[in-house]
Amino acid sequence: MLSSGNLAHHVALKACEHEFSRLNLIGEVELQPFFGGEERTESEIKLVGTLLISVNRTDWMWKAFLPQGCNRDHQVVNVFGPNSVDISHLPFPPTLVFISRFDPLQDWQRKYVEGLKKCGKTV
Repeated sequence: MLSSGNLAHHVALKACEHEFSRLNLIGEVELQPFFGGEERTESEIKLVGTLLISVNRTDWMWKAFLPQGCNRDHQVVNVFGPNSVDISHLPFPPTLVFISRFDPLQDWQRKYVEGLKKCGKTV
């Protein structure tokens, strides 16, 4: 699970919202992107208490990162959640997503892929 995948999504989103004369974003690669939300997924519940990364640890990371008073359904965390930005009208680049079988956030990564597809994006 890497925050760089989340960052790549948001950089691509910002790039799509602006016209650059010298920048042409042709794709992005996301390795185990770090997404989440208020809902607990099966993969998170199944790996509660693991040594390397746990639900408690990811919750702490989001709490430390997000503005005070925000929850994990913030648009930065849950990019296709209730507070998300609609990307269906944006020229979002084709995206390659790698999901690890033992990543506690793998269900969120799959939801991300599904969200991109629902918006008509190439995954």
